[in-house]
Amino acid sequence: MKGLEGSFGILNPLPMIARTSLSVLLLTVGTALSAQATYDARFEEYVGLKYPCGGEVVPVVKIRNQGSAAMSGCVVDTWKNGLMVNSFDWQLAVPALQGEARTPALPAVQIEPGDELEFRIISVNTVPDEVAEGNIITAAVDQVPAASGNTTVTVEVRTDSDPGDLTWEIRNSLNETVADGGPYVEENAVVVVDVPLGSDACFTFKANDAGRGGGSAARFNVMANGNVLISAEGEALVGGFSKGLTTSVDEACTEPLELELETDASPGETTWEVIDTGTGSVVCTGGGGYPAEGTLLETCCLPEGCYRLRVMDASGNGITGGGYVLRSNGARIIDDRNNFLSGAESAIAAEQGFCLPVGPNDLLYTSCDKYFWKKGEFIVVNEDADVAAVWIPNGSNAVQSATTGYDFWFYDPNGGYSFIRQRRHNVTDGFGNVGGARTCHMQVNNWAAANWIPDQVPLNVRVRAVVNNVPKNWGPACRFMRDDALALCPPTKLMDVPGNPFISCNVFRDFNNQSINSLYARPISGATKYRFTISNAELETPIVREVTTYYLTLGWGAGVAPPLNPGEDYDVTVQAFKGGVWCTAGETCTVTINNAVNGGQQNSAMDASTDATLNMYPNPNNGDQLYISMSGIEEGVNTVSMDIYDLSGKRMIARTIAALDGFVNTVVDLNGDLAAGMYMVNITAGDRAYTQRLVLRP
Repeated sequence: MKGLEGSFGILNPLPMIARTSLSVLLLTVGTALSAQATYDARFEEYVGLKYPCGGEVVPVVKIRNQGSAAMSGCVVDTWKNGLMVNSFDWQLAVPALQGEARTPALPAVQIEPGDELEFRIISVNTVPDEVAEGNIITAAVDQVPAASGNTTVTVEVRTDSDPGDLTWEIRNSLNETVADGGPYVEENAVVVVDVPLGSDACFTFKANDAGRGGGSAARFNVMANGNVLISAEGEALVGGFSKGLTTSVDEACTEPLELELETDASPGETTWEVIDTGTGSVVCTGGGGYPAEGTLLETCCLPEGCYRLRVMDASGNGITGGGYVLRSNGARIIDDRNNFLSGAESAIAAEQGFCLPVGPNDLLYTSCDKYFWKKGEFIVVNEDADVAAVWIPNGSNAVQSATTGYDFWFYDPNGGYSFIRQRRHNVTDGFGNVGGARTCHMQVNNWAAANWIPDQVPLNVRVRAVVNNVPKNWGPACRFMRDDALALCPPTKLMDVPGNPFISCNVFRDFNNQSINSLYARPISGATKYRFTISNAELETPIVREVTTYYLTLGWGAGVAPPLNPGEDYDVTVQAFKGGVWCTAGETCTVTINNAVNGGQQNSAMDASTDATLNMYPNPNNGDQLYISMSGIEEGVNTVSMDIYDLSGKRMIARTIAALDGFVNTVVDLNGDLAAGMYMVNITAGDRAYTQRLVLRP
């Protein structure tokens, strides 16, 4: 056996031997030895932490003495990612007899998530281990632990019809039990236990259903601050469940988080977790027991910080017909409604997440949740006062700040596309307005084609202000989709822009022909007609009205269409006619009719007038688009001219606008060509001229 002993003796100092070759060698040796070896130990299992604790792990392994001699010492080598890091001469105070198992704590190893540890038994009582079987064991340090922002956790056990099969325990980093519970007596009960653990410590929570396992209705939750940190039930309990758990100094939660989930026909497949990006630990989780094809709200309260969300589907087919929205204090963070349609996980790419609290910067209402963007359009953020303060009035691009402006972040909630477009004061990005507000405008896909926003991919967009290279937190999310084809003939809907004087979506109206009761659509540039479709359960056939204006006057007679009845709700959609085709209808709005018509159709003095009237909005304006509405234009006038003058009398813009059947309804693109200030708008229609003031915001 001298040559054989020599082979064992060189294992320790040599570089790593391929695992397969080593196993074959040791197996050959073991076969030649007696079944009753004198010096033989084997690994039973790795029972230490499977995640870094303070950047390291104290490995704990269970070793059983298989030899006939009492084991008083054992040399164990530890390897990390294929390299040996230490050799531990474990000396037992009380020798282990044959068949007896012990769990030594080995020297600490510096570790990072994803590292792999390997342990090798080298010798027993200074004699090379005589049987190869069980001499090598590996452990992946890849678990994502749960984190309690508290020194005390609450263990909640929901028993089933076999409570005597349920047990749990919490073990520290040395695999010592510090708390446990079960078996239980009461069936279908809820047992709650508070467990003080101290601060800045690492543990493992273990739960077991020794009976039915996967068929069990039992559930184990570990909670802190009302948040569920660990949850295990059903199949997870088969053979025992194990999950890392860390604690910290008590930290008050100040930021409420809400996850609105819309489930599919298999809600048991849906789980989710919120992860602290600083520690990599789970701080909230949920799943299981959800109703099928229902909407539910999960809540979580967190301290200020940065996190990321993962929504998982066990079968890998997403949430068919469902999805989710993540909010904080009502502000959307991620909106993935009706969009998680495939795959096992929905999460922003590259482990990107969100920070709390949500930042203050948001998009203009008309830039938010728009699903028909095209290349070259401007998406606009509401101006931030701190960014505006850095703008140098009348300064050239060369002197404007290259470190102050906005970041626009476009991302797919399900992973894949993620791109941040910077806008700074020193670059126009194709927007001509001279003033700090130009930086609020970002031109879609006006950058290198390699990072262009893809067509027809539902995205989210968030914006943040950056002042002297210091960014604020990202603001609320909006849905965004580029659709070049749809943008050529875009959908419209009843006017819903807050503050607009003609708002008509989800409103109450009297059924008469006064202007105040008309229904106004969002005008579409280049459209010549609009089709209003009105329906409800009482109408056998929807009412369809086509008009040459972007508004519909109510109070029509029975010979025109069925009247709208008092006290009833109606669903209204609108289509624009552009380029010889009817565009797609936009979102549905509700209109409720107030009261019955008294005394027939009621005309106001304004309605009865034959004089032309001019409306312009929004006014004040941000320099993008100006809506022009005129009625009562004299017969035979087919075009009107519009001129915009500054206060010195210089003509800044000239346009010719088509008139149809006595009306003008159009959108004038200002394209940011005007600086902030006051202007005079002059419109000439035949022999008549109309003048109004226009104010552009700085």
